[in-house]
Amino acid sequence: MKVKNVIWLLVAFILSGIIVTTYKENYKNSRVPIEGYRVYLEGKTIGYIKSRDELNKYINIQQEK
Repeated sequence: MKVKNVIWLLVAFILSGIIVTTYKENYKNSRVPIEGYRVYLEGKTIGYIKSRDELNKYINIQQEK
């Protein structure tokens, strides 16, 4: 094998390791459950919120309109 081929093979191996490690970390972090609330209106889901404060803020804005 030529030296160039060995160098390219080494670079490809290192990049593959970096890509796999990054993917695993992102996948693991994306699967963490997040607390939230489903908002219903007349029995139908109309959206999701992260906190009750967001819901209260939305209701206040809608009432002002």
